[in-house]
Amino acid sequence: MTIDKTARRILAVLGEHGELSGPTIASRLVIGSGSVSHAMREHLLSRGLVEVVRTEENPGSAADTHHYRLTGSGEGWLAEHTDEVSIDSLDDLQDGVAEAIEAAESAKESVQGYRTKVNRVNARSKENKARIDDIDDDYVPMTELLRSQSIAVDHADDVADDVHARIDKTQEDTREALQRLVPVIQNRIDQSASGQAERIDGLTARIDELEETVADQQERINELESRRFF
Repeated sequence: MTIDKTARRILAVLGEHGELSGPTIASRLVIGSGSVSHAMREHLLSRGLVEVVRTEENPGSAADTHHYRLTGSGEGWLAEHTDEVSIDSLDDLQDGVAEAIEAAESAKESVQGYRTKVNRVNARSKENKARIDDIDDDYVPMTELLRSQSIAVDHADDVADDVHARIDKTQEDTREALQRLVPVIQNRIDQSASGQAERIDGLTARIDELEETVADQQERINELESRRFF
């Protein structure tokens, strides 16, 4: 039975968390609710891998909220397709890391842009101050010079404060995004490693059983051979 990646990811998240609503599944997998509904209709409900546990009516909305869980067949499918699900999880991890790197690079570019703007405004402020200082006192009263100079400096300070505040906010948002992403990535890696370890343990136990069976068969053959010569 072949199903697409979205359906496999839905099976995996239901296997991990049990009963979930359609919107919750969409949120956990970072996909649209329409994608969840399509996968349920085309791949999962129709093949008996998932069942609707209950339905909630949403007043004012044409769509009801369905809650889903795996059937016995769905649990069996997951057990038989561990490799495919693990590969999907690794793909998701790679996508998450790529998004985090892209966000960090974007934040870095924004910070550099803000700093360039601050430097440009400060340079302009210094030029204005120098021009004011060079103006002949015969043409502009000293009080006007001081007032213009003060306005220019205050404006530059306000712009600098605003830009620095945006830099701090951008860095903090990036840091929080990365902090939220790290435990998610680590959790998925741990789950994938745990599943592979359980599978290896099962294979090892099966090999031990086969070796024991072969030893028993060899012992029986030796016994029959010894009887044949008497």
